[in-house]
Amino acid sequence: MVEVRSRKENGRFGTALEAVTPRKCVQVRATAQVYLRFAGLEGTRTRFDVVAVTNDEAGRITEVRHLIGAF
Repeated sequence: MVEVRSRKENGRFGTALEAVTPRKCVQVRATAQVYLRFAGLEGTRTRFDVVAVTNDEAGRITEVRHLIGAF
């Protein structure tokens, strides 16, 4: 599973990585469990990655970070 977040450089809402809060991790895990159950994949080993994208003021991507096994 991959959680993707993006933020503008120097934005007032913090960085894309800061947007992946402990509460968000709990929500993503819970949603993944529902999906896996629905897909008949309950008990499947699951990895949670985070992709953090930073954009400049014009919307151009300036940085992409991929954290493998982030939570």
